[in-house]
Amino acid sequence: MNPSVRKQVLRSLTNGVYILTLGTPPDIHGLTLTWLSQASFEPPLVMFAVHRERKGWKLLAQHQFFVIHILKQEQKAIAQAFFKDPEKTDTSLGGIPFETGKTGVPILKTLPAWLEGSMRASVHLGDHVVIVGEVLEVGYREEFVPLALRDTPWHYGG
Repeated sequence: MNPSVRKQVLRSLTNGVYILTLGTPPDIHGLTLTWLSQASFEPPLVMFAVHRERKGWKLLAQHQFFVIHILKQEQKAIAQAFFKDPEKTDTSLGGIPFETGKTGVPILKTLPAWLEGSMRASVHLGDHVVIVGEVLEVGYREEFVPLALRDTPWHYGG
């Protein structure tokens, strides 16, 4: 397989840009996520991938709960802020105020939509862990155009 063609093909897959929050205060974390898909209507399931060596996977494995936030097209700066370990206070993560959801995981108040879930399965086959999670709660604050990876200068994949 030609490595440069492989990279080009895999980077052509359509991916959104999301913020994943994990843990419960004071041990919370957030990261930028791009590999996410709906997996089932009933029960409502999503699947996403997290690098197996990162803090995000360790917190998810420990606590089992997560929140995925959908970003607006104009919120690239927020996605970029979560590439590295975001700053945490008692009331904010990455500079964004949060409230806790039904599972205790932070829900970022300035992002337009979110889903709260519980890990149901994980698959460990590559450098990322694929998680299947059941959606427990959702929130929608406003109409928006979601941020897609193709709308950014970043590439993740391949």
